[in-house]
Amino acid sequence: MILLGFGLLWFQSWGRQYGSGTRWFYRSRVVTALIAVILAVGVAATSAVTMFFFAPPLWILAGAILIVAALRYWRSEVRFLVWTLSAAAERGIPLETAARAFARDHRGAVAVRASRLADYLDAAMPLSLALTRSGLALFFPEVRLAAAVGEKTGTLGKTLRKTVEQSTDMERVTGSILARLAYLACVVGVLVMMLAFYMIKIMPIFVQMFREFDLSLPRVTQVFIGLTSAAAQYWYLVPPLATVVVAGVLVPLIYYLAPAFRALPIIGNFFSPVNEVSVTQMLAVAVAQRQPVVEGLELLASYSHALQGRSRLVQAMGDIAGGSHWCDALHRAGLVTSAHAAVFKSAERAGNLAWALDEMSERLLHRAALRARAVVHIGYPVLIGLIGAMVFFVAISLLLPLFSLISCLT
Repeated sequence: MILLGFGLLWFQSWGRQYGSGTRWFYRSRVVTALIAVILAVGVAATSAVTMFFFAPPLWILAGAILIVAALRYWRSEVRFLVWTLSAAAERGIPLETAARAFARDHRGAVAVRASRLADYLDAAMPLSLALTRSGLALFFPEVRLAAAVGEKTGTLGKTLRKTVEQSTDMERVTGSILARLAYLACVVGVLVMMLAFYMIKIMPIFVQMFREFDLSLPRVTQVFIGLTSAAAQYWYLVPPLATVVVAGVLVPLIYYLAPAFRALPIIGNFFSPVNEVSVTQMLAVAVAQRQPVVEGLELLASYSHALQGRSRLVQAMGDIAGGSHWCDALHRAGLVTSAHAAVFKSAERAGNLAWALDEMSERLLHRAALRARAVVHIGYPVLIGLIGAMVFFVAISLLLPLFSLISCLT
């Protein structure tokens, strides 16, 4: 079934370029879905026959990897579309023309949504609303806020470009850490399953064999058995440790799936795209165009559907309406630090607030990148060393009994 599925996929892709006649077979979504079902059933049956009870966890992991890969691909396509729109806006090219050109040169769901976006733009719909109606904001929620700010301030191209750059930098910073975290969590999970198998199946046989030969187990093996027995005795500590391992796998998955989660009615409230970098960046654009800071905050609050970010912005606007300085209000709302608030006050008195806001957003990204590199370069080798030491200890505790038996028999 796997070979049949790949053969049908190759035949379908060949027919889209060179085939003639039965084009419904080459372009039909029903046929593509049927081929996907054939491949899925073949892979599931093969893994179930060869891996037995390990197959269901592998199915779940494979499904998660496929979802993450699809979302990452769609997000990268939307990012390229937004980059195209920003270049068109900066050069005075109609946005609907750029969207249609993108739709002609690409395939898939993003291309269909880009064509729908061009239709909405032809109907004189604002870009922020057109992105929402076409479904593109689902994969790139930050662009809706950037489009709204750019349309209000007349800097659409610059705002879209900076949003794409910020998103790319943030994913580059956090992607390496989360990928390594998922790798370590998977290694620890596999190691725990192997230990459970050895303790249930292998170790009782070793103990019985040494009793029959009236021998004593090596000291390392006795320590290993004692540690595992203590773990079985204090079983209530196992769920927290398992939770940590599962969280290590789910955190990267949730991070990559966050763009889709933000569109959900309740779960999306916990995924707020409003943070210190986005606030300072959007305020820099508004101040550079001589827009009041309060109007910029209102715009950020109106286009942030997540409760956490919107509540902080509303709290800051309430403090400003009560007579507080906007820097102090943002600090009390948890949107900027006290040091940054002091810098913004000084820049406002000096008349270069827009430059200070823009520089601060760049420095925040740079500082996050430095911290990420420090975590990766220091913490990751330490964790790898600890896991290696654990594997070495388990291997020695399992191999020494075999060496003792062989020496006794000879």
